[in-house]
Amino acid sequence: MPLVRKVLLAVLLITVMAVGCVLVKFRAFIVPAFATLTHRVGAIDFYGVGTANLENIRGKLPVRVGDWSARLHSGHGRNADFEQATGHTPVYVTPVCCDERGREWVFVGLGGTKVRPAPRPTGPEKLSQPMLDLYNEFFRGLMAAIGRGNTAEEHTAGYALSKDPELRAIQVRMREAALRKVQELYAIAAHATDATSRAAAVHLLGYAQRSPRLVAALGAAARDADESVRNNATRALGVLLAAFPEDSKSFDLDYFFDLMNSISWSDRNKASMVLEQVSRARDRSILDRMKAKSGDALVEMARWTSPHRGNAVLILARIGGMDEVTLMDKTQRGLFDEILESVVW
Repeated sequence: MPLVRKVLLAVLLITVMAVGCVLVKFRAFIVPAFATLTHRVGAIDFYGVGTANLENIRGKLPVRVGDWSARLHSGHGRNADFEQATGHTPVYVTPVCCDERGREWVFVGLGGTKVRPAPRPTGPEKLSQPMLDLYNEFFRGLMAAIGRGNTAEEHTAGYALSKDPELRAIQVRMREAALRKVQELYAIAAHATDATSRAAAVHLLGYAQRSPRLVAALGAAARDADESVRNNATRALGVLLAAFPEDSKSFDLDYFFDLMNSISWSDRNKASMVLEQVSRARDRSILDRMKAKSGDALVEMARWTSPHRGNAVLILARIGGMDEVTLMDKTQRGLFDEILESVVW
């Protein structure tokens, strides 16, 4: 198979994994209703293990693979339930929708750093209702597309466009709205005290015209006090870097190295998306910094059973010196364990 085709197929595989990850942002209003009715736990992975006795903790978990996942959507109470059951503090539980059988992945954080956020904005402004409606419409469309099995998207323009025609049409309207209302989006992202407004504005900014101002705004939002805002901003940066890798020179990479050690699963997940894009340039000094600051977290992530491991596997392979032709070939065939076994770490 020609190299170009192999690379494209591998990138498509990685993109599918990234789209699956995006649902974590909306577990507050989409996943619970669906999960309560239909979802079981498909896999449980851990991060931030450190010196904790993982086998002992695993044996005491209040939820097992195969259980219904509804109890995992009780907000902050689920963390306390896991802490009480396991005797370990802290525990940070994140359910993520879904594998091909409709089962949820569950990620259990046993340690990590808390992000030092930028000061929370205090402005009274809120995002206009039509823009909020468009934001929510997108996620209903995303869930529908996943239900149809259409999870692939392209990033060649610097913003995400789904292969699913119905979802893509919504994204095209988001692009049009972002171009038309960009000043409102910048203002809300930077100044609104309402976190939902900021999260929506940052997501829509991901469809604005690429510029130094856009990169700076997304970089600032990636430091937001709200996890959903950080998640949306970091994903938008990852998508932008897929088309314009040179933009990584415009923000602080060390922050994303640190984010890989966060107690929050979504921080780690989206930081890995940014760092995977950066790793493609194979800048040895940057790869060495990744290894020094994020290496343990990347190894831990690469050993997960869920496809969310993919970015970490690719980064580790590049740090370890695997050539890109071999890496893309093995990625296309899903040989992640083989990649890890052959990497000198």
